[in-house]
Amino acid sequence: LLQKSGWTKNHKGEPIEDEDYDEQLIFDLIAAASEMLSIEPESLLETVGYYFIIHLQSTPYVKVLNIAGTSLPEMLSNVNSMHGHIKMAYFRKLSPPNISVSHVTEDSMIVHYYPGKAS
Repeated sequence: LLQKSGWTKNHKGEPIEDEDYDEQLIFDLIAAASEMLSIEPESLLETVGYYFIIHLQSTPYVKVLNIAGTSLPEMLSNVNSMHGHIKMAYFRKLSPPNISVSHVTEDSMIVHYYPGKAS
């Protein structure tokens, strides 16, 4: 999967895990996995997201997740703070995206996404 997606390796020959990387790698990884598994990218992302949250419950990251909020707009509004905590505690080189939310109503919102800079 990593080879098919073009996922690069770090200076130790290991897949990039705790370093900044070009966000296009994520899209390439999703496309490769989607093709290999014969599943639509949207379904793959939903499934991965579901299991990622379950996984986080058993890691130190659960502390960060607990401050996120109880609704999607609240969580998205707090994601920059969550990234800040993760950067300070685990990944000093992290350049996360900036996310903001506006025009929140009962059934809609506008999410503004500004990519971080890969080092």
